[in-house]
Formats: sequence, structure tokens, C-alpha cells
Amino acid sequence: MKSNKICIEISLLILISTFPHFQINFANAEQNSLPCPRTAHSMVYLSQSDQIFLFGGRENQSSNGVLDDTWIFDCKTNKWQEISGDINPGPTSHHGMAYDSTNNRVILYSGTAMWEFSVESNLWRKLNLSSSPPSRTDAGFTFDEKRFQILLFGGFQIDTKLGDLWSFNCSTDSWTQLNQTGAKPSGRYGASLMYSVNLDRVYLVGGRPYSSDYCDIWILNPNNNSWQEIPIDEKGPSKRYWMGACFDQKHDKIVFFSGSGSYPFLEEITWIFNCRTESWSELKRLNKPKMRMVHQMVYIESSNKIFLFGGGNPEDMNQPFGDQWYYNTNLKLWREVKKVNLPFFLISIGVSVTFVAITLIIYKKRMR
Repeated sequence: MKSNKICIEISLLILISTFPHFQINFANAEQNSLPCPRTAHSMVYLSQSDQIFLFGGRENQSSNGVLDDTWIFDCKTNKWQEISGDINPGPTSHHGMAYDSTNNRVILYSGTAMWEFSVESNLWRKLNLSSSPPSRTDAGFTFDEKRFQILLFGGFQIDTKLGDLWSFNCSTDSWTQLNQTGAKPSGRYGASLMYSVNLDRVYLVGGRPYSSDYCDIWILNPNNNSWQEIPIDEKGPSKRYWMGACFDQKHDKIVFFSGSGSYPFLEEITWIFNCRTESWSELKRLNKPKMRMVHQMVYIESSNKIFLFGGGNPEDMNQPFGDQWYYNTNLKLWREVKKVNLPFFLISIGVSVTFVAITLIIYKKRMR
């Protein structure tokens, strides 16, 4: 009789332990499609609908490996949906993208043209502007919601690393080059540009100039376009560019992971910069994404989590990553969003239920 009780308890434990996994990942099992693995894409968070918007990137390093697909990820259900249409910016990679929350649209800068995506109508439209910044790729790009402007810094132009600063007025759809006062960052590409809502400041991190990389931090005051450099901390991360980075708006911290650059190359460490104390801390976890570069990370306001997707595989750039991860900014933990093999899962549930039922029948018979 004691052995029967043990069997029942084991069966129930198997069944119970399976259900939380099912609840977390069931939405993924229903997905009909996912974005293909890629690098050099762009993503932004759509605050009005609690979604993540993705466009373009590279699926390999060939001339026809550049993508032009549009995807939306629902943060509530963990589902991807591809948005089809006859008109879009075309194959694009290393581009800038920002969410204009005032007008509920995504602004894309391909380096040569400006496009907008209406979140309400799911349609792309090219913006015909009278003037624009000189063409470039890999520029820093962020939305300043207090002034309804998008800021662009630097980028790569043939053999030149640019260090200019531009403002795109979201009310008039017009560009203006800004005069940077005082000391300013040197020209670079592959840097991360982020706006802090609470601090009303713009942060520039890392990037690649001519020969070596940076891991410096510059703070832009949008009121007078003046820069302040934060002294380099020897305990901070190594020099790099093309890292995944975003701003944790709840805790006023910059979070970034991996990237390309100087030794140690492409480390699997999550680095956090506290903008209040101006100090670095490193986070080492066993469960974390693999090292990568030119990946994307976005901050989700509704859950205070960070979403990571894709990135270049250092072992083979023609085989980029297509995995998805959440970083919990409160717990400081990574969790991979996996797709469940639904048939196999249902079989395992069926086996567990059957085993419990048989054990109960045997137990009842012996009790008679």
C-alpha cells in the first residue's frame, strides 16, 4: 500500500511539474511562423500596443542575404505575426529605427531614405523630405519623447566614421543638423544611442572609430546639445561595438550584452551601467544567450523586461542566431523563450495522466 502511495505521489509530481512549463510556452506552440535567424536587423517597442516591431536584417553574408520582411511580436502572448504588403523599404540592414509614440508610427532610416510604418493601418509609406543627413549606415538612433524628436549620431560612410548629430522633428517630418557644443564624442559607427525618460538625457555607448574600439559613455543634454564624458572605469567592460543594448527605464540603467571588439572577444557577460551612480557591474549567469554581435535588445515597459532576438554567430556569420530571450530587470535573470513541440508535449501529458489513472485503479482494487 505504501508503494502505491509513492507511485501516486510521483505521478502527480510529474503532472504538476509539467503544467507550469506548458503555461509559459503554450503560446509559442501555436505559432505558425517565426522570423528567420538574422543579424543587423532593427527592433523597437510599441508602447501603445505592448508589441515589438522588427524589420529587415541579414540572413547570411551573400549579396542577396539582406531581408525586407516586417514582423510584430505580441509581448502578452509571445506570438509573432508577419505583416505582408506590396510596399516597404526593401532589403535593409544596419539601419536606424525608432518608435514615434505620439503619432503611433515607426520611423525607419535606411541610410539613404526615410520611411514610416503606421501601426494602426499596418502600412509602409516613404517620406519625401526636402533635405536629409548624408547617407550612412550603423548610426545611433533614438526617440526623445519629451521633444518629439528622433536623434541620430554618427555612422559609417564609405571610409569615414561620422560624428555629426541630427534631429528629426516628428511634428514637421524635417531634419535639422544640431550644433554640438563643447567636447564631443569622436566619429564612430556601431554605437548604441539611448534616451532616458526619467533623467531626460541621451546616452551614447561604445562604437568603432578607425582602428580601435570604444567602450566610453557620453551623455547628451538635449536642452543645449552639450556632451559630458563619463571617465572610463577599469572595472567596466572591454571596448566593443555592435553590442545589444537598451535602457532600463525603471531602474535608470543601461543593460548590454556581448558584441564585437577587443579582447575578451564577444564575452557572454551582461554588463549594467547605473546612470545614477555612474558605475559598472557585471552579471555572470549560467543560463544566458550565447556570445553574438549585431543583435537587438528592446526594453518592454509593461513588464520591465528586456527582449533579445537574433544576432551574428561568431563561429559562422552565414548561420546567424534566431533565438529569443527575456531578461528580467528585477531578478537579473535570463530566460529563453522556447517553442514547444506540441505533439510530443501532449503525448507526455497523456502518458502521465494514464499512469496516474492506472495507479489509482490498482490502489482502489487493493483497498477492497
